[in-house]
Amino acid sequence: MSTITQSKTKTVDERTQIASLTVNEKKDNTKTWTVNSLEETRFGLVPILITIVACMGGFAAAFGTNTYEVLRLALIVFPTMAVLTLILAVMPMKYIVYVSAVAVALDVLLLLF
Repeated sequence: MSTITQSKTKTVDERTQIASLTVNEKKDNTKTWTVNSLEETRFGLVPILITIVACMGGFAAAFGTNTYEVLRLALIVFPTMAVLTLILAVMPMKYIVYVSAVAVALDVLLLLF
């Protein structure tokens, strides 16, 4: 009986040590934002990206095109819908961020020119 309780206490002690190590490592290391580390903050970034991309796409579609400019409208709509599709499909965040940057850049370019 004593060997069973000892093995259980070892696993509990090991778990607390591992947990304390991970907490200490997170406190000690300063975290830099890279595209690969954005997966941890998915639930915070997705609403922000949806708001920015959808609003910029709508604004660019409303004021960046004239009545019969189908090509410009397509250049606005397709990247915007690609971002929303990637978010809905729960794709990796690096793809979502890259396509969001392309969509916003196209929206800004078509608004300016």
